[in-house]
Amino acid sequence: MIGKTEIVILHLISEGMDPDNIKTLLPISSNELDTVLEELEKRGYIESSDGLKLTKKGFDVLIENSKEVKEYVEYLEKKVKKVSKVSRRTEKLSKVGVKTGIRRYLFPEEEILFQCRDNITGYEFYATNARILKYKGTKKEDFAELSYSEVDGIVLSTGRDIRFLVGGGVLIVLGLALKLWAFTLIGVGAIGFYLYRTSVFYEFFGKGLDRKTARKWRIFDTESKEVQNFVRRVRGEIAKRKRNQYNST
Repeated sequence: MIGKTEIVILHLISEGMDPDNIKTLLPISSNELDTVLEELEKRGYIESSDGLKLTKKGFDVLIENSKEVKEYVEYLEKKVKKVSKVSRRTEKLSKVGVKTGIRRYLFPEEEILFQCRDNITGYEFYATNARILKYKGTKKEDFAELSYSEVDGIVLSTGRDIRFLVGGGVLIVLGLALKLWAFTLIGVGAIGFYLYRTSVFYEFFGKGLDRKTARKWRIFDTESKEVQNFVRRVRGEIAKRKRNQYNST
């Protein structure tokens, strides 16, 4: 007595399929398939001396059970068509260049070399073979770029956030003018925060960068291993480009 699964396997072997292809079509593990094939060979339905093929006994049992084979083959054909349809759709989307996130901003031949995420600000930083990118995928995407020619390096810096100083000053003036002492106290607190709180961050520098641009490109998540690795590798990329430029002149 031979089961339906064994009969279908005999049919697939008669169609020239190897074990790897059979596994993709049947709900059977590698070990289970090996066991079934070993048993079929032992019982004389197949031989494997020169690749898998049916013996006369195997062919006869396949003919005897042609109805079961036909039903399962129809199911397999539907499954293959469905997989092929999904595959063609994926291939089509790939060809027309459907992209999400940072990839919509890349040039056709541009490749991402290194990347990191600043978990404090939510910005993602990318170094490509053409430039350095900054991206934030909010509802309104935020994207900026730097040319390698603008940048001489990245340094670990400290500084104060000028926004606390300006905001505190405005609140103090409003509080005194309107006699709203709560505003005045909050303003004093903001200025105190500005004086006593120092931020640590990585900052790009170079002859092509002004202070305003450099501030916008600060990376604050300095404790992140991913950020540290990104900074180290970008420093190496910048240094390599400087050497190549020097050698070419």
